Amino acid sequence: MPRYDGLRYDPPAPVAVVKLQSFAADRSIPDVQLLIDTGADITLLPSEAVSRLGVQPQPEARPANRLAEIKRRNRRPPKAG
Repeated sequence: MPRYDGLRYDPPAPVAVVKLQSFAADRSIPDVQLLIDTGADITLLPSEAVSRLGVQPQPEARPANRLAEIKRRNRRPPKAG
């Protein structure tokens, strides 16, 4: 069951506390609160957290293309066996 935040949202809304990580910048930020919206078409991150990660927003990048690129980059070679 998610936690509900009634201080920042009216009515109270479900939130998740997550760790954001940038593999490119080799940095992470723990305990970032994000709003859970199961009907959302996109995911938004707090600009302060993005700045702390050292990530440069790329508004021209299409989300689906960026996700495919990230998956390709993070593929691990098969285990020898």
